[in-house]
Amino acid sequence: MNKIISIFNKVLNTNKRLEPEVFDAYLHRLPGKIRVDWRRDGKYIIGEVTAEENKFMTQGRSGEEFVEMVNDAVYTMYDVPEDYRHAVRQSRAYNPSSDEQQKLEDVGIKSSAISFSKSEKALRTT
Repeated sequence: MNKIISIFNKVLNTNKRLEPEVFDAYLHRLPGKIRVDWRRDGKYIIGEVTAEENKFMTQGRSGEEFVEMVNDAVYTMYDVPEDYRHAVRQSRAYNPSSDEQQKLEDVGIKSSAISFSKSEKALRTT
């Protein structure tokens, strides 16, 4: 985690430094589980995300982009500031299983649901 923050601070190249403790606090603020009900609509995968008592929508053109957009939507809903959001994206807290990722990539599957658990790997600070 500190390595991600260090790299991000170098790339950002500003006087503002990201603090590992703050980064960890934002990751721990995110819900432990989310559910995404998704469907295909033309070129897009559209999903309704349920995170605790919050419901919101997102979309993506590919399975990979859709998962990134789900993560980004959760970060937005839980008020992760933009400076930290870029670093948080590197850890991608919510990842589907390989079976679920294959469903997202298979254009023959028109709809499904995914239950995501927050990745403990994303929360490691070593």
